[in-house]
Amino acid sequence: MLEACKRMAETTIKVVFDDKAMKTMQALKESTGKSLEEVIREALGFYDWARQHVENGRSVAVVDHKAETVQEFVLPFKQPLRN
Repeated sequence: MLEACKRMAETTIKVVFDDKAMKTMQALKESTGKSLEEVIREALGFYDWARQHVENGRSVAVVDHKAETVQEFVLPFKQPLRN
């Protein structure tokens, strides 16, 4: 008996990137060893993850353990009001 393979629908889009964005994507591609498609998918995943946290009243930050500093990212999402 053959089982059907389930595939997610794929959509092809055309996006125009400026030189700075292309240089960033190429650098990420080279440093990660991933394809441009994978770099973009992972960036979208991170963006969505960060958006969800911010919308739920959390902060997204980077911790420099050596310097013992924390820097909060101000992301371009709707920021909840803090008391």
